Amino acid sequence: MFRGPMECARYICRTEGPHGLYKGAGLTLCRDIPCFGVYGLTYMLISGQMKERGWCDSRGIVADLLGGGLAGVAAWLSVMPVDVVKSRYQADYRGEFSGYVNCALQSYREEGLRVFYRGSMAICLRSFSSNAVEFMVYAQLMRYFQGSGHYSED
Repeated sequence: MFRGPMECARYICRTEGPHGLYKGAGLTLCRDIPCFGVYGLTYMLISGQMKERGWCDSRGIVADLLGGGLAGVAAWLSVMPVDVVKSRYQADYRGEFSGYVNCALQSYREEGLRVFYRGSMAICLRSFSSNAVEFMVYAQLMRYFQGSGHYSED
């Protein structure tokens, strides 16, 4: 429908006003706040327990990879339904939905409960791999810099 993001933004401003650019912002907060809580807590629990019990290498790389990957998966699975509703509501340029709840109910009535988890496998695969690397790199860099630029064997 649009040739690019600027054309889309102009259309939204013309038809809905500037506030239309923030459509779904409230639901984004409802998704992100608990998501990041689940994210951090899952990482800390898994990585911390693995390191505490000695179920990883001396630098904790395996624990950081597994903890980070599972944290990403847990975070996304915990908010998938909210993300689906947010995305559908934001993309509703025809005005089919009167609000978030109406969007969720219509989606459920038309496609059932599965609509809220469609694409979960792809999201989990992407999330596991990217978050595993992100957490591992972060944790290892923090360890490196806290050790004055060299790894210390704990």
